[in-house]
Amino acid sequence: GGVAGGGVAKPFMQLAAEAHTRASEPSWKSFWDASTGWKRELRFRGAAHGSFTDLQALLPKIARTVPKVPVADFVGTIDPVRSVAAQRAYVAAFFDLHLREKATSLFEAPDARFPEVSLIP
Repeated sequence: GGVAGGGVAKPFMQLAAEAHTRASEPSWKSFWDASTGWKRELRFRGAAHGSFTDLQALLPKIARTVPKVPVADFVGTIDPVRSVAAQRAYVAAFFDLHLREKATSLFEAPDARFPEVSLIP
């Protein structure tokens, strides 16, 4: 859509699966380049597209009782508990920073608590 070429001026945070980032997706790159507000892209090593949905928490549990569920195809190989914890921490920090004006260093450098997460310059 239009935002892919026009970007945004407001704060924006993008959580990305390991193989799907602005380096591999032209519309993400044009959006990033056109956006003028605060922005961060976070890459989750081992994550897949479904890692950022309810499937992250539910599918591994379903796979314990339903044979041959291709969990990694949907949610990647990242540990679901660690992935959800990292997502919660970064989303909370994003809202704290931009809605509550509460300072955080979480977006400035890698955090030892979340080694699966890389800050993409």
